Amino acid sequence: SPTWSDQMCRTVRELGADGVGGSMSNGTPGSLTGCVGFYLEFFHFLEYNGGPHPTRFLVGGNSGFRRKVLKENEYLNHSVGEDLLFSSRLAREGKRLLFLPRASVRHQNRTGFRTVFSYQHKLGQGAFLYRSFDAPEKVRLLQAAPLLVFLMPFAVMMWIGGTLLHRRRLADLLRFALVLPFCLAANFAWAWGFHQALRQAQRDTVLQKATIPESTNRAD
Repeated sequence: SPTWSDQMCRTVRELGADGVGGSMSNGTPGSLTGCVGFYLEFFHFLEYNGGPHPTRFLVGGNSGFRRKVLKENEYLNHSVGEDLLFSSRLAREGKRLLFLPRASVRHQNRTGFRTVFSYQHKLGQGAFLYRSFDAPEKVRLLQAAPLLVFLMPFAVMMWIGGTLLHRRRLADLLRFALVLPFCLAANFAWAWGFHQALRQAQRDTVLQKATIPESTNRAD
């Protein structure tokens, strides 16, 4: 939006924010697969009328930080999930992060079924990364019962619909209803990626535990 940079800089300067993030608008509203990817990836960050408010997560495609914050904190490059991991870590350290719902950028979404489903699978793997840090107790529950991961898409569909309704995004709600079956299918690709990352972490833990006694014996 024309006031994007002004809103971001003013929030840092006048409200003392360490990091700020804005909302995402759908840049491919005429594409079925583009809309599927947009709702699944950005429903937390939709534009609506409202003032700045605290948040734990800032999306990398529309965020900014004080220079000091970036100098003092490592920004990992995992290709997906690193933006949410970074902002979550800052929030836990007591940094002031604010979301600006009217500071919007238009996102040109990926299109094509194969591309969107493949990227959702990758996002699921990235979600395990930042959720392991931000909500380890929930991840431990899923590690105890991994198949619960595949119930998550049904909850996510209701979550997206409820968010659109709460924010009075009626046109988006109608569009989401039209692409709902495809959103559900794509979210199962996300769940499969999350499940794979979950099981890989479990295997790594088992291998690590198995090698500790062997290493100790060698040291003895």
